[in-house]
Amino acid sequence: MELVFLFGLMAFFFALGVPIGIALIFPCFILLLVDPVTSASFLSQNFYTGVASSTMIAIPFFMICGNIMDRGGISRRLVNAANNCIGNVTGSLGAVTILACMFFGVVPAILVGALLMVVNYLCCRKHGIKGENKTLEKWDLPYVRSNANFMFFDILTDSKAVVEALEKKGILIRSGYDYGFPTMLRISIGTPEENRIVLGELGRILGKEI
Repeated sequence: MELVFLFGLMAFFFALGVPIGIALIFPCFILLLVDPVTSASFLSQNFYTGVASSTMIAIPFFMICGNIMDRGGISRRLVNAANNCIGNVTGSLGAVTILACMFFGVVPAILVGALLMVVNYLCCRKHGIKGENKTLEKWDLPYVRSNANFMFFDILTDSKAVVEALEKKGILIRSGYDYGFPTMLRISIGTPEENRIVLGELGRILGKEI
């Protein structure tokens, strides 16, 4: 009975010309009001779980890249490039289409990757990774220069003991043992306040002044 009610409402909304997204979501909430087969919080969690995936996040980026390529004329140039490569072969229409699709798949991925690198770089600058590097230099601890969202540095002693000591204080970091460097630590960059707390606790363990 619940399924009949649910799909009946969907058909009704479709007939009214309601957008598909709304036509799919509204019947679920109406069904909960009429016959609470589950809780609204559980339904919301399932909605969020379905959306919160890397694949779903990538879709709008690819749509934006497709718009950029279409408006800027990149799409036409990619098809022309594929046609120039193998278009002179008899019956190559399908092959040109496949090659152009390969180009279309590669270019948005490059654009999204470049965008993420820029965002990552700006976040690292905002969160003050250079200030944390100066602290490591003050402590005479070698570190890997990077614009990534983490610090990787040598504490010149066994890192496992330091990681365990920080875990007792509720601070989770990664030991260099995972990468074959037993005396190094990997710390993810957070807010300036979080970075100061982590380095403060680390300095107390190592006997350094921050």
